[in-house]
Amino acid sequence: MTVEKTEAQAVAAAQGFGDQTQSDTRHSARPDADRKAISTIQAQLALKGYELVPRANGTFIVRRWGMFRDLMSFGEAEAFLTQIGGGQ
Repeated sequence: MTVEKTEAQAVAAAQGFGDQTQSDTRHSARPDADRKAISTIQAQLALKGYELVPRANGTFIVRRWGMFRDLMSFGEAEAFLTQIGGGQ
């Protein structure tokens, strides 16, 4: 069965929401991810139209246009920001 992508899904995939089935192990959890660093990443993502939501368990959710992506560490949040061309 072939599923046709909607325009919104295609745009979301191009913006970094593509393959969420594989875990990125390049970045491990950083214990020094303090509030200031998290706030900085949140602001940089907001400039690109994304919202970064920290969770109590140390993971994050990034969302835009009703879609979301789980990020397992602060390092993954930094990598996502770089992937979408933010923080430069």
